[in-house]
Amino acid sequence: MLLLVYTAADDHEQAFDWLNAAFRERDNQMAWLKVDPRLDPLRGDSRFVDLLARMKLD
Repeated sequence: MLLLVYTAADDHEQAFDWLNAAFRERDNQMAWLKVDPRLDPLRGDSRFVDLLARMKLD
């Protein structure tokens, strides 16, 4: 999953581009968004909080 590569590389812009595309495409990996510890670097970003809200996971 490219999201993890972008997150690990500290490229949050690309990570959020990927997350938004995955959301639009209803990617099944999005089910783990709230609990995957590899995404911790993104959790403090308001875009992450907004995405969780759009997914009804807030």
